[in-house]
Order: sequence, then C-alpha cells, then structure tokens
Amino acid sequence: MTIDELTKFLNERANGMRCPICKSTDWYLKVDDGVVRETNVATGYRQDLQAALGELITEFGGQQPKESTDQQAGKDEQDLLSSCIILRCNHCGRLEFFDRSFIEEQIHGKN
Repeated sequence: MTIDELTKFLNERANGMRCPICKSTDWYLKVDDGVVRETNVATGYRQDLQAALGELITEFGGQQPKESTDQQAGKDEQDLLSSCIILRCNHCGRLEFFDRSFIEEQIHGKN
C-alpha cells in the first residue's frame, strides 16, 4: 500500500487525521520508496514461554495441555499485531495503531 492510498483511506474514513491529544495533523509514518512499511509489534516471547513451560510439565511427568481457545485467541491476537501500521504524532508523540490487513482489504478488496 502506498502512502497516497493510506492517506486517502484515512481522510475518507476519519475526515482527516487529528491527534486526539493535541489536535495536530502532523504525523510521522515509516515509508520506503512511497510504500508504507509494516511493523511487527508481537515479540514472540509468549510462544517461547509456553514452549518452556510445556517442556517443564513433560519433564516432571505431566502431559502438555491441549491448545485451548484462549491459546487460539492469543495466536489470533499475535497475528493481528504482526502487521501493523503505526503513526506517531510529531507534536506530542502519541502513537496510533492500524490493522494493515484490514486497510489493504478495504483499499484493494479481498484477495
């Protein structure tokens, strides 16, 4: 997605983008050659911790629990956080997060 596509989308959906804190319209966004960069805010530590705990359970003679709906929800949440668009207000530093997949679907249609 290009910066122009994102700007048009946000202007159409939000009637311009004012910072809710300071009301500035001056935003910073990571862009490479006019293309909006995605940011992965999921660190993966949750999966590492779950794997380590599972190994400890097995080591002490127990059985690892089967994946629960809570664990699936965590994976869905992690998927959501793995492709974000982050804007930073250049006046007060507020961060705004957007779901890149959602916006791309809205702009380009479902794949």
